[in-house]
Amino acid sequence: MKLLSKSLLEMRMPYLALVVFDMLKLKLYGVTYGHGLRSFRARIMNKGTIVLGHRVVLRSFPDGDPHACRLRTYYPDARIQIGDDSKINGAVIHCNRSVTIGPHALIAPGVIVCDNDSHNPVRSVELRANRAPEAPIVIGANVWLGMRTIVLKGVSIGDNTIVAAGSIVTRSLPANVIAGGVPAKPLKSI
Repeated sequence: MKLLSKSLLEMRMPYLALVVFDMLKLKLYGVTYGHGLRSFRARIMNKGTIVLGHRVVLRSFPDGDPHACRLRTYYPDARIQIGDDSKINGAVIHCNRSVTIGPHALIAPGVIVCDNDSHNPVRSVELRANRAPEAPIVIGANVWLGMRTIVLKGVSIGDNTIVAAGSIVTRSLPANVIAGGVPAKPLKSI
C-alpha cells in the first residue's frame, strides 16, 4: 500500500509543480484570484485588471496552441472578471474594455470571447493604429458555451443559457434558453 501511494505521489509531482508555477505566474502578472484556483498552463497578458473568483479552473490542453487558455487585457482600463466555480478549458478571452463571466460558467475548448474588433477597418495606417471599436460582454451565471463558440462585442448572455458548439453570438441572448447557429439565436426554452 505504501509503495502504491508513493508512486502515485511521484507521478503527480510534475503536475503539482506546474500548478504552483502557474499560480506564481498569475501573481507576477497582477491577476487577483480567490482560494482553490486551479490553473494549468494558462497564458496571461495583463495590462489591465483580471479578477478570478474562488475555485476557478483555467486549463490548457497539452496538444498545443489551439487549445491554450489565454486571458488578455490590452489597456489599463480593461477588465476581465470570472465568477466563482467557473471553468475555462482551452478558451481565449481578449479584452479591451470589459468581459464579465458569472459563477458556474463552463467554457469549452476553442471558444473565443472578444469585446473588440481587434483593429479599425480603415485604409489609413495612422487611423488603424487607434483603439478599435469595443463594447462590454456580460456572460451570466451557469452559462455553458460549447466548443468553438465565438462571442462578439456588446453581447449579453442570460443566466442558465447553453450555446451550441460552433455558434457565433452576435446579439444578446435571453436567460434559460438553448441557442445556436450563425448568428446564434434561441432555439428552445429550458
